[in-house]
Amino acid sequence: RLLLTRNRTAEGLGLPLPGGRVALFGQAGGRRILLGQGALDDRAVGEEVEIGVGPATGVLASLTSPSKHDTYLLTVTNDQSAPVRFEAELEVPQGRSLQPQGRLSRRNGRPLWTVTVPANGTATLRYRLGGG
Repeated sequence: RLLLTRNRTAEGLGLPLPGGRVALFGQAGGRRILLGQGALDDRAVGEEVEIGVGPATGVLASLTSPSKHDTYLLTVTNDQSAPVRFEAELEVPQGRSLQPQGRLSRRNGRPLWTVTVPANGTATLRYRLGGG
């Protein structure tokens, strides 16, 4: 799990953030529960903030190559009773091109796959690496 935001007033921040440990809490049954813990580097106003808060229980990702033709399958399964949003920044080796089966966005200069995985369901991205 990754908590993503920007250090801007519109996102509820807008002050320099000092580095340190972070605890993420949620609500369940009217009580606060710990969702995860992570760490944060110093962040200036306007910067993106990404805090890894541990693995998502019940959500698993696997990468397989079913053929020898640089084709890959990124499969995400969700065994929870509610849909989950999943994001993966894809690493493309230097000198290669990414040819996805579908549209991807970009984050930090890298291809980004964003998908909602249905409750008790699966989502798959098929892509090929060209060049090289």
